[in-house]
Amino acid sequence: MKIVEWTDARGYKHRAAIRDGDTLADAQNGRGIPLDPPDVASIDWEAVRRDLHNHLLQLGITNFEVVRSGRSQLNSALIRTLKTHVMELLRRK
Repeated sequence: MKIVEWTDARGYKHRAAIRDGDTLADAQNGRGIPLDPPDVASIDWEAVRRDLHNHLLQLGITNFEVVRSGRSQLNSALIRTLKTHVMELLRRK
């Protein structure tokens, strides 16, 4: 087995395990074992928006000046929100 990677016409990168004698074209045509992450389109993006809003409010991040002053935990809010939904997606895979 060998691992191949490619980028499709829409710019998405893919990875698949194929037999040693197979070609990249074989993988691109659906042969082999796909090694892609789950489709993030199935994330409930409305829930992400709601959760991010609530995290920003909870942390007091209500305007750019708060972020610019260095007192915000913007990264924390972003990571906390997205991580929760991505972990749920991975659990369902």
